[in-house]
Amino acid sequence: MVKHLLLLLGMADGAKVADIKKHYARLLDRLSKRDSLPQSVHDDLQPARQRLSESYEHWKKIGAVDGDSVYDALNTTPKLGQVLVASDILSLGEVIAVLKLQEEAPGQRFGELLVQTGFITVEELDYFLQLQRIIELPLDHPERWGQRLVELGLISQDQLKVALIEHRREGNTLRSAIINRGWLTSEVLDRIF
Repeated sequence: MVKHLLLLLGMADGAKVADIKKHYARLLDRLSKRDSLPQSVHDDLQPARQRLSESYEHWKKIGAVDGDSVYDALNTTPKLGQVLVASDILSLGEVIAVLKLQEEAPGQRFGELLVQTGFITVEELDYFLQLQRIIELPLDHPERWGQRLVELGLISQDQLKVALIEHRREGNTLRSAIINRGWLTSEVLDRIF
């Protein structure tokens, strides 16, 4: 949806948030001063105005900061547990068990607990922490079908992130990543979408 905003504003993908806000304000000002245009032109512009407004509202919701570029504001890194599940090192159940241990030991890092419990070695922890930093996932957006599966309660947010990591890493579709993990069947997905 933010790409729509950039397209409507005539801006490049690397634009800074502050510049987007300025261009948006200028465009709205210009659109509001078009009183001399025929009503049919105003009517034709209405869908563009609506899309522009929706895109800008989404942009504000994702919490973009003025120093951010569009790319920085639209991507996030996954959690370490999500990377480990996507790499078939841990199951979601094992991640949950370590998170419960972490609740009982405040101040202890998740990765340290993984090493202490024997799930991974120090070297593996270093490797997966580096991998975590280079994996970029798009921020959640309500128009994406994966997010709709989460909203329907069919998969968890963590399962979606794991499937996205697998999708990026192996090049398969998000649908096949979800099916291959056994979280949903193709029949269920076909009935929904």
